[in-house]
Amino acid sequence: GCDSSDDETLIQGSLPRQAGEDAGTYSYTLGNLDAGPNYELVLNPEVFTITPATLSIEVDELEKVYGAEDPEYTYAATGFKLNDTEAILIGTLARAPGENVGTFNFNLNTLSAGANYNLQLNSGSTFQITPAPLKLIADNKQKVFGAANPDLTFTYDGLVNGDLQIQTAPTLGTTATETSPAGDYPITLTGGSDPNYSITRVDGTLTIGQKTATITAAN
Repeated sequence: GCDSSDDETLIQGSLPRQAGEDAGTYSYTLGNLDAGPNYELVLNPEVFTITPATLSIEVDELEKVYGAEDPEYTYAATGFKLNDTEAILIGTLARAPGENVGTFNFNLNTLSAGANYNLQLNSGSTFQITPAPLKLIADNKQKVFGAANPDLTFTYDGLVNGDLQIQTAPTLGTTATETSPAGDYPITLTGGSDPNYSITRVDGTLTIGQKTATITAAN
């Protein structure tokens, strides 16, 4: 420092630092700093620090249908410094695990822009899994007049992801009875649900045929 009879206006020149623009710490050097012949300059060993910049990651709103493969996780990055571009980004994003219908948050996973940036994932972007379409189709049945109704069954059209059935099965019914005359009667599906599916029900038909009657004439 300078004594009371002098001031810092005696100091001429500039105080440089170690070269570099990456995040880290850099030492100062005296460079051409000079205070004249009456002073010997001693550098207090402080350092110059460059802290990482913040890079904002905005993930696109993405979705898939239940049972499908995930699409590519696309995003936009903002906050690059100097001549940096998205080319410096390596790694991939990820989302919370799960394959049932619902909403899943993204996470940075292995995505990185190197030591010069801290990545910040903007909130609000989520991954959606939506219900898959599924048909419940009542099987057509036949019987003859006077016979008991056959067992009513249905088939699935659209099960995915290895599913063999839905969470809650539907019930089947028909207006036909054992004594109903020959003709066609509806087989209806009621209920049946599963959060992973958007369900459509297709009714079937119970066909009652005429019963054969044998008439033997008397002699």
